[in-house]
Amino acid sequence: MDTEALQVPLEVFLATHHPVRMTRQDLQTGVARQDYSEKAFLEDFFQPSSFAFVPILGDAGTGKSHLVRWLHANISSNEQRRVLLIPKVGTNLRSVIDRILGNLRGERFDALRKRLREETDSLTEGRAREVLLNNLATESGPNGAHGNMGLTEGEEYCVQVLPHLLHDPFFRKFFLADGGIIDRLATHVLGRFDKVERLTERRQFAESDLSFNLADVSRASADARDVYFQLNEPTVLKEAVRWLNRNLDAAIASLLHLRGEGLLELMTEVREELASQGVELVLLIEDFAKLQGIEHQLLEALLVRSAQEGRRPICGIRTALACTSGYFKNFHETVRQRATFTVNLDVDTQVTSDMEGKGEIVRFVCRYLNAARLPANTLNAWYRDTLEGRADSVRPPNACEGCPHLDGCHRAFGESDGVGLYPFNANALHRMMERVSPGRFVPRLLLKDVLKHTLEMYTGDLQAGRFPSPALRAHFSGGKAGLPIALTDKLHRRDKTNADRRAVLLEFWSKGKEFVDLDPIIHEAFALPSLGVEKEDSVPVPMPRPSALGPRSGQPEEKAPVGAQAQVEPRVDPKDADLAEQLAQLNAWMNGGPLPATLANTLRPYLHTAIVGHSRWDPALLLMGYFAGEKEPFQPRSINFRRQSVQYSPTSLLLEIPARDMPEDFRAAAFALEGLLRVHRHGHWGFSGGARYLRTFTSQLERWTRELLARIQAPTTSGTLFDPVPAAVELLALGARMAGRPAYTKASSTEEVVDVLFLDWFAAGEPRGQKWRELSKVLANNRQKLQQIVVSRTGCTKGGARSAQILDGVRIVQPLRWLLKDWHPREALPEDLKGELDVLVKVRQKVDELLDKALTEEQERHLAWAARVTEVVAPEADWKELVAELRSAMTKARDAGVFAGGSPGDLEESLRHVEVMSPSASSVLSAIGRLREQDSGKRIVELSRDHHTAMSVINAFLERAQRFLDGSVARVNSELSSLRAAGGQELEEARDAITASLEAMVTLTEELKRFEG
Repeated sequence: MDTEALQVPLEVFLATHHPVRMTRQDLQTGVARQDYSEKAFLEDFFQPSSFAFVPILGDAGTGKSHLVRWLHANISSNEQRRVLLIPKVGTNLRSVIDRILGNLRGERFDALRKRLREETDSLTEGRAREVLLNNLATESGPNGAHGNMGLTEGEEYCVQVLPHLLHDPFFRKFFLADGGIIDRLATHVLGRFDKVERLTERRQFAESDLSFNLADVSRASADARDVYFQLNEPTVLKEAVRWLNRNLDAAIASLLHLRGEGLLELMTEVREELASQGVELVLLIEDFAKLQGIEHQLLEALLVRSAQEGRRPICGIRTALACTSGYFKNFHETVRQRATFTVNLDVDTQVTSDMEGKGEIVRFVCRYLNAARLPANTLNAWYRDTLEGRADSVRPPNACEGCPHLDGCHRAFGESDGVGLYPFNANALHRMMERVSPGRFVPRLLLKDVLKHTLEMYTGDLQAGRFPSPALRAHFSGGKAGLPIALTDKLHRRDKTNADRRAVLLEFWSKGKEFVDLDPIIHEAFALPSLGVEKEDSVPVPMPRPSALGPRSGQPEEKAPVGAQAQVEPRVDPKDADLAEQLAQLNAWMNGGPLPATLANTLRPYLHTAIVGHSRWDPALLLMGYFAGEKEPFQPRSINFRRQSVQYSPTSLLLEIPARDMPEDFRAAAFALEGLLRVHRHGHWGFSGGARYLRTFTSQLERWTRELLARIQAPTTSGTLFDPVPAAVELLALGARMAGRPAYTKASSTEEVVDVLFLDWFAAGEPRGQKWRELSKVLANNRQKLQQIVVSRTGCTKGGARSAQILDGVRIVQPLRWLLKDWHPREALPEDLKGELDVLVKVRQKVDELLDKALTEEQERHLAWAARVTEVVAPEADWKELVAELRSAMTKARDAGVFAGGSPGDLEESLRHVEVMSPSASSVLSAIGRLREQDSGKRIVELSRDHHTAMSVINAFLERAQRFLDGSVARVNSELSSLRAAGGQELEEARDAITASLEAMVTLTEELKRFEG
């Protein structure tokens, strides 16, 4: 089963050989000959003329190498003919030259052979890379073989600058790297190829080979850096790549010391020598792409005819070379026009269909199956007898002859020329080939991916009675639909144990549309008992008729004959056609293919509506409106399908269908989804088989809704169960407490704390401490999100409304009882919370970071204030008496005309505020003083109370009183100085009066003298 024709022993090649379908094309006349045979090709190749040049064209795997091998097997070297085969395996350019020289002797040939071997043997592959890169720099530079003649402006630029890049030490290490273009070319010239190298295009530079992504080019020379930066311009890059590729052949030829006309001269001398011996040269080249670098010189030498005026006679030459059609198009027009004719092996859909109809593909396969069954010594003996003319026929022995199962096996599986198809049949071959090479017969793919794969991978299954296994289906799925989903479901209901194998058998070995038993021999061979299908079970799966969808694009619509009654085909409703396409895509998905984005987008809103409507939200104490909707965590795009062709960014709630990557889960999901598509097409479940679809869909819907609710209740990437309500309650209660809600009294209850969790409260502003303000702001800004977490997971409603009528108080009160002890959150948060619950992690991190700092900062601020006040007013002072004395001093000062330091009205206002303040100033100072002894639980309650109004009133009172006293004393002293200067009795009287007025203020002055500071 080796797909390389020149690699297998000749007896295997001849035993498996099947004539290749080909077309002959005359390029000069344009005449194409269909059904061209190998025999005709051989005859035309040896027409009386002494020259033939025949390209064998075709895509990869179409049999070009096979045809070259067949030619080599049928063209023998003799005294008048030298046959030279150049295979693609184990061939490099040096070995090609060696083959051309062959056993020719003479001074010129011996010298060339010696020089070639000496110089190339001295080149390691590493050195060959360096020499090739140097050659390329030379050939693309000003001293290249191009001679600076006829260059475009872009080419002239490349000639001047590219050598800087190719010679630069910094960039050379990138050019010479393993696997790079220079490495591949050097290996092509001198290296060893131990495996097949398939080439459909020339090895050459691509833009990626010059698109360096280097972080630091400062170590390169200035000239090389300039070129590097210029290559960022797309037009310059394209021109540089094109110029390097144009000079590749000259660089390679220089490596082989065949510059200029070297190879042409060598071939001419070889042909002159062969002509002197009366020998014709036949050159068979398996892959012309292997000759890159000397191909143009070689083509020129191959196209020289034997009659050359003024020169010694040269031998006749016949060349058959294989290459892809694309490679051949790159030949110069003069080369293509000088071809004797071309042979094309490409087979289109129409020819493939014709080959199937005539049984050619079955015959092709049977030859390989027969050879695979024959022992190696049998094939060897047959080949020797064939060479000596003792074989009864050119065909090898038939391994089926004498088999006791022959009649039944051939009847059940099919045969060709007496060779059985087992374990395949015609249906299986057709379907498998269609999966690996849709619409076209490609021999290599049929051999490698169908015959070789099946026989190598599943021999054990055949022997153990496990064939065909589901793995076979997986290999040939190719994203294609398998059995109809309903048929697969029926198989699993009828024979669950063997259903998967039966599905493969029906999909490939039958027409794949009916629930049927196959030939009993097939069931016996595969150890699958017949199902005993009754006639009514064997019902074809209805499928839209392609003809009913109208003519195919580009094909004329068929018309009824004149005079005949028109037979009007019933047209299929476009909706039915859409449904058929959707079901085919769903079927392919069930069998291992991707789910197209269009089908996924069709299913998502259907499923979203069904899942949301079926989910038991109230029993789970979940408010549907918070979780399901276009902008909520569970959206239509939250539904993902395994193997969907387009992956969406997941939402916080992701439901994957099916939940497991198991075949049985895919089958159940696909059957349910088919029912969903059908019900949306018909509008009801009353269609054929609807009851079965409904039962399956309901069962799957129950599974999907349970999975959705489970994901809500396990909101972590690890799938760990977690109730976020207690954590949110703690943070809400803390935020409300810091906002002073509820107002603290001895009668405050847990119920009051619960109430404020769901009310509005706002962040604390001035004059709180910076950390208190920061933490309060975080809690207030996230209040609504935290409230939503609590309400959405503890609420019970009617009819799916967003608002809740009842909350589960137990889950709210329990965390509060713990929190009220010291007001530090205790709930442990998983590290992998996702979606909208990440707010818990963010807020909790801030609480853990700032709470104790905020309490300490705020406590210190309160105590510092109290300390400043008690420095002015004794802690045991009677504030009512203090206010009365100050009011008396104000009266005397006004009477004496010495009132100063502010407005009497402002001071009177402060006095009234102190009188009516509740709690009193003494109580506020006492409460703040107790902060030194309180635990953290009582401390935060005290700090959250609104002491700031009282503190502000006391501050205003003390500041205004201090200004009044200071101002008035200053006024009195000024008046006394004036009176002393005037002298007399009046002075003594005035002094006594003022002194009496001041005596009442002296005490206050002494007590308040430091407050302003």
